Amino acid sequence: MLRNRFFQKKMKLAWISFTHALKTMPKYGWALLAIIVLGIFLRAYHFHQWLNIGLDQVKDAQRVETVLEGKEPWPQYGPEMSNSGTGGRSKRFRLGPMYYYFEIASAGIFGNRPDSMAYPDLFFSILSIPLFFVFMNRYFSRQISLMLTGLYTISFFSLFFSHAAWNPNSIPFFTLLYLLSLLEFLERRNDTRWIWAISLGIALGVAVQLHAILLVLFPAVAVLAFAYLLKKDPRVWKKILAVFFCVIVLNLGQVRGEISNDFKNTKIFLNSLSKSSRTGLGGQGTMPQNFADDVSCNIEANFYMLTAIGSDECDFSFARIVGASVKDSDFKKLFTLPQISRMLAMLVFSAFGYGLLVFRFRREKNPRKKYFLGLVMLFSLLSFLVVLPIIDAAVRYLMHLTFLPYIFLGILLEILSRKWPKIYSYIAILLFLSIAATNAYALNSLFKNPHIEGRIYLGEMEEMMGYMAGKSRSSRKVYLSTVTKFRRYFNSLDYIANRQGVDLVRTKENTNVPAGAPLFLLGSTTTRNPKTNFGGHHYKIKNQKKFNDLVIYELEN
Repeated sequence: MLRNRFFQKKMKLAWISFTHALKTMPKYGWALLAIIVLGIFLRAYHFHQWLNIGLDQVKDAQRVETVLEGKEPWPQYGPEMSNSGTGGRSKRFRLGPMYYYFEIASAGIFGNRPDSMAYPDLFFSILSIPLFFVFMNRYFSRQISLMLTGLYTISFFSLFFSHAAWNPNSIPFFTLLYLLSLLEFLERRNDTRWIWAISLGIALGVAVQLHAILLVLFPAVAVLAFAYLLKKDPRVWKKILAVFFCVIVLNLGQVRGEISNDFKNTKIFLNSLSKSSRTGLGGQGTMPQNFADDVSCNIEANFYMLTAIGSDECDFSFARIVGASVKDSDFKKLFTLPQISRMLAMLVFSAFGYGLLVFRFRREKNPRKKYFLGLVMLFSLLSFLVVLPIIDAAVRYLMHLTFLPYIFLGILLEILSRKWPKIYSYIAILLFLSIAATNAYALNSLFKNPHIEGRIYLGEMEEMMGYMAGKSRSSRKVYLSTVTKFRRYFNSLDYIANRQGVDLVRTKENTNVPAGAPLFLLGSTTTRNPKTNFGGHHYKIKNQKKFNDLVIYELEN
């Protein structure tokens, strides 16, 4: 009885405190809360149905399942880097295991399902929204910070990766946490609270296990920042030591693995860095060519991450023009009016962005704001240098710079507010609506054509496998052939089939299908005269069912 009264009293006090906090919340707090709620909705909407389950996700899910089922111990290494090493998978560089630990813990709590394994990515994607506001608010006004956070929340680039379990997806969150924590060190030095030392250690310790680029970039930035701090205030060494202690603890799995394997993984990584061709981590070849490609890709990425105009693959347009390497067949495509307008907008945006960043840093009198700009410049410069020898077309390799174009836009908005204060509000609203519209258009295109960018959706794969299993009646062995361009779907369907207790057999041209066995073909609405010849036999189409623009044909056997 007394316990119930005590509990009721505590709940009443908690409710009073909560309602008081809501009543006293400032206007910008309500605006930020609305933005966060919108971000949660956009990132969680149809999360299971639209969860990307490509080859990488299937491999990770299978590895996690073996741990949960007790068949293997918790891994000492994480995902392998596809462009590293020379030879098969056993000779590729492997990241630290933290990403797998996130997946294992999540699946252990919420159930051994593909979407449960993706919850950490969803969680960090949502948390990156308030963190983004806090980071922007370190330099910009609340009004501009809210506007930038709103655009980040509805960004096509950010949302595109929110419905997937993939090690790079949490990079924006840990990048923001890392930079915010470093800012606290730079501003307060020895007076930095211990919580920031721990958060910096966590951000650094986790980030180096998410991608090979961060494995070089984050420690490089930290070493330079710590060297500056020790010069200014040697007493800060204790908190720096705490940072490295956290990093070591979070990387113990990999450290143990390296010691027991004669540092084989480290040797592969160092060997990959020493190569300048694509047999290494991805470099184009000569350093001048890499430099031009690096500049070109950063220009394209800045504009694409903000506006969704462009592509998630850099086409190195500027590098090709400067290098006079434009082929005759590409000339007409490259120099159309829309393409020239897009390239000009990209070039002007980045040129002014980087220029204003340097200009503001040199003129800034406020020490806190100067540290902000200085850290952003250092991070961006070292990113350019780290990526230089291994530049790749994929914009996701620059995901750690997601915040940068928003800073460019924020500086531009500040200048406009000072130059034209009377019409600034109209200009800001126009810019916001224009950028929001281009992102919304890209999102709408993605929803209308779910297979754009090669995505494979979990819900769709489950429906397809359910359809085939239903048509197969009591048979637990199903034969499936695919149109050539849809072969990549087989691994995902096979994974779903195994979870449903069905043996899915890939059918090729020389395959003899047993008489009466369930036989299907995967094609699309644009497939003409689907090939139905296997093992010298021709099979007629019995039934077919559409799944968006994919089609499952049931063949008569």
